[in-house]
Amino acid sequence: MSKPSASAKKPSSAPKIRRASRQARYLSQSITLEESGVSQFVRLMMMVACLVVIIFVGWASVTKVDEVAVAHGEVVPSGSVRVVQHLEGGIIADILVQEGALVEADEPLMRLESTSAAAD
Repeated sequence: MSKPSASAKKPSSAPKIRRASRQARYLSQSITLEESGVSQFVRLMMMVACLVVIIFVGWASVTKVDEVAVAHGEVVPSGSVRVVQHLEGGIIADILVQEGALVEADEPLMRLESTSAAAD
Protein backbone atom coordinates (compact mmCIF):
# COMPACT_ATOMS: atom_id res chain seq x y z
CA MET A 1 0.00 0.00 0.00
CA SER A 2 1.20 3.38 -0.86
CA LYS A 3 0.88 6.46 1.28
CA PRO A 4 -1.28 9.28 0.01
CA SER A 5 0.74 11.99 -1.64
CA ALA A 6 1.06 15.47 -0.23
CA SER A 7 -0.99 16.88 -3.09
CA ALA A 8 -4.01 14.71 -2.18
CA LYS A 9 -5.17 16.76 0.78
CA LYS A 10 -8.64 16.70 2.24
CA PRO A 11 -10.65 19.46 0.54
CA SER A 12 -11.89 22.19 2.89
CA SER A 13 -15.51 23.27 2.83
CA ALA A 14 -14.91 26.97 2.15
CA PRO A 15 -11.55 28.62 1.66
CA LYS A 16 -10.88 31.63 3.87
CA ILE A 17 -10.60 34.84 1.90
CA ARG A 18 -7.80 37.06 3.06
CA ARG A 19 -8.14 40.80 2.71
CA ALA A 20 -5.08 41.09 0.50
CA SER A 21 -5.96 38.19 -1.78
CA ARG A 22 -6.75 38.58 -5.46
CA GLN A 23 -10.33 37.35 -4.94
CA ALA A 24 -11.11 40.00 -2.31
CA ARG A 25 -10.65 42.78 -4.84
CA TYR A 26 -13.70 41.61 -6.80
CA LEU A 27 -16.03 41.02 -3.86
CA SER A 28 -18.30 43.68 -2.47
CA GLN A 29 -17.46 45.15 0.92
CA SER A 30 -20.34 43.41 2.72
CA ILE A 31 -19.27 39.98 1.47
CA THR A 32 -15.69 40.73 2.47
CA LEU A 33 -16.85 41.60 5.98
CA GLU A 34 -18.94 38.42 6.18
CA GLU A 35 -16.09 36.25 5.02
CA SER A 36 -13.45 37.83 7.25
CA GLY A 37 -15.43 37.13 10.47
CA VAL A 38 -15.43 39.00 13.75
CA SER A 39 -12.12 40.25 15.10
CA GLN A 40 -10.82 39.01 18.42
CA PHE A 41 -10.98 42.53 19.90
CA VAL A 42 -14.68 42.91 19.12
CA ARG A 43 -15.42 39.44 20.52
CA LEU A 44 -13.47 40.25 23.71
CA MET A 45 -15.29 43.58 24.20
CA MET A 46 -18.69 41.90 23.76
CA MET A 47 -17.77 39.30 26.37
CA VAL A 48 -16.60 42.01 28.79
CA ALA A 49 -19.84 44.00 28.29
CA CYS A 50 -21.97 40.89 28.91
CA LEU A 51 -19.95 40.05 32.01
CA VAL A 52 -20.39 43.59 33.39
CA VAL A 53 -24.17 43.42 32.84
CA ILE A 54 -24.41 40.01 34.53
CA ILE A 55 -22.35 41.21 37.51
CA PHE A 56 -24.51 44.35 37.84
CA VAL A 57 -27.77 42.37 37.74
CA GLY A 58 -26.41 39.96 40.35
CA TRP A 59 -25.28 42.80 42.59
CA ALA A 60 -28.63 44.61 42.22
CA SER A 61 -30.57 41.47 43.15
CA VAL A 62 -28.53 40.88 46.33
CA THR A 63 -27.93 44.43 47.61
CA LYS A 64 -30.46 46.07 49.91
CA VAL A 65 -30.82 49.87 49.80
CA ASP A 66 -31.71 51.32 53.20
CA GLU A 67 -32.03 54.98 52.19
CA VAL A 68 -35.38 56.58 51.54
CA ALA A 69 -35.96 60.10 50.25
CA VAL A 70 -38.76 61.89 52.12
CA ALA A 71 -40.13 65.15 50.76
CA HIS A 72 -42.81 67.41 52.15
CA GLY A 73 -45.33 68.84 49.75
CA GLU A 74 -48.86 70.03 49.31
CA VAL A 75 -51.47 69.06 46.76
CA VAL A 76 -52.98 72.17 45.25
CA PRO A 77 -56.07 71.89 43.02
CA SER A 78 -55.48 73.01 39.45
CA GLY A 79 -58.82 74.86 39.37
CA SER A 80 -60.81 76.62 42.02
CA VAL A 81 -61.77 74.98 45.30
CA ARG A 82 -65.20 73.38 44.94
CA VAL A 83 -67.96 73.66 47.49
CA VAL A 84 -69.82 70.45 48.36
CA GLN A 85 -73.57 71.13 48.45
CA HIS A 86 -76.70 69.02 48.51
CA LEU A 87 -78.90 69.72 45.47
CA GLU A 88 -82.20 69.76 47.38
CA GLY A 89 -81.04 71.09 50.69
CA GLY A 90 -81.21 69.30 54.00
CA ILE A 91 -79.91 69.29 57.54
CA ILE A 92 -76.52 67.78 58.23
CA ALA A 93 -76.73 65.22 61.00
CA ASP A 94 -73.03 64.28 61.18
CA ILE A 95 -69.77 65.32 59.51
CA LEU A 96 -67.60 62.24 59.08
CA VAL A 97 -64.27 63.88 58.11
CA GLN A 98 -62.07 66.61 59.55
CA GLU A 99 -60.72 69.57 57.58
CA GLY A 100 -57.49 68.59 55.79
CA ALA A 101 -58.16 64.85 56.19
CA LEU A 102 -57.31 62.44 53.39
CA VAL A 103 -60.37 60.83 51.83
CA GLU A 104 -60.73 58.09 49.25
CA ALA A 105 -63.15 57.74 46.37
CA ASP A 106 -66.74 56.86 47.39
CA GLU A 107 -66.02 57.54 51.08
CA PRO A 108 -68.99 59.31 52.76
CA LEU A 109 -68.14 62.83 53.90
CA MET A 110 -71.33 63.69 55.82
CA ARG A 111 -74.66 62.21 56.86
CA LEU A 112 -77.92 64.08 56.25
CA GLU A 113 -80.77 63.99 58.73
CA SER A 114 -83.38 61.47 57.63
CA THR A 115 -86.49 63.47 58.72
CA SER A 116 -86.42 65.83 55.72
CA ALA A 117 -85.76 62.95 53.29
CA ALA A 118 -88.67 60.93 54.75
CA ALA A 119 -91.04 63.92 54.46
CA ASP A 120 -90.91 63.87 50.66
